Amino acid sequence: MLKIDSSEDKYKQMDLKGESESDKDLIIDSLSESLAIHKDIVERIQAESDELQYRYETLDRPQHQYYIEQEKQRILIEQHQSADRLDRLETTHQSLISQLNAKSVDYDHMQRRFESHLKRQPSFDNVAAIVQELLDDVHHFCRALHVHDRDALDLQFVDNVEWRTEKRLIDGLLVNVWRSPIQPGVSLNGAFEKVYRWIEKRNVAWATRIKQHLVAFVVKESRHETLRAQQDIAEHALQDLARFYMVTEEVRERWGSIVEKAFELNVLIKCQDVSILSIEEGSMMNEHIMVNVNKQSDAKVVGFVISPPFVASSEEGFLVQAQVFCV
Repeated sequence: MLKIDSSEDKYKQMDLKGESESDKDLIIDSLSESLAIHKDIVERIQAESDELQYRYETLDRPQHQYYIEQEKQRILIEQHQSADRLDRLETTHQSLISQLNAKSVDYDHMQRRFESHLKRQPSFDNVAAIVQELLDDVHHFCRALHVHDRDALDLQFVDNVEWRTEKRLIDGLLVNVWRSPIQPGVSLNGAFEKVYRWIEKRNVAWATRIKQHLVAFVVKESRHETLRAQQDIAEHALQDLARFYMVTEEVRERWGSIVEKAFELNVLIKCQDVSILSIEEGSMMNEHIMVNVNKQSDAKVVGFVISPPFVASSEEGFLVQAQVFCV
């Protein structure tokens, strides 16, 4: 006889010896009832399984097939849409390539024009001569001025008034013209200065090339603005001179011509990457880059700088020495 051991979840052999007949019958009835319950459970599970199988084959299967067809349709639609997007992207890509090629052709053309423009510009030797000629013009201009208020002039400069007057005029050209980002009067000066400095920190050669390309073009397209700035700078210097010197019509014409040459020189300086160095007052005389105009003294300390050194550092470069007054 079998007996269910619920604690170990398995069947064991039952020993009915010593049991009364009534107890045996009770146990048998209990087992019969348990078997009947288990049989009902098994039959119910089988019936449910059969029902599910039947529903799948007769009812759910068509609906499942419908969902499959719907999914196929959705995938086909997405494929068509993706193909359309791909066609549009390829069309846009081809258009961009065509535009890029056109821009490349324009750039090559601009590059050739720029190189041709550089070839037409004066050589480095000629630029050095132009710088020296302009400085000489300022020197002779100052020597031709006639003082009308000596006391005010002496009070302003104390000593070496002619050299200090020359320094004052050249400083004005240096600050207002040659140190400008592009050219005085150009509206792009401020914006270009920021872009140029940003690029210069990352690639000096690129910054120089951009400046060379841009300056000549912008100056050419901004003649009205630069002409007005040229007149303003010339007039400001003349008003300053008028406090001490006689400003005649001849003086105005000569100084206006000098400022005009300074503007033209500025374009050459920018396009040929000429540097204008700074010299601190109180520094020691350096005969390689300086000329002492004080011929009456062997002093070696720079009292003041009349004109700065102009340097082109390429293989075909040049050096126009600074003029300094040593004390």
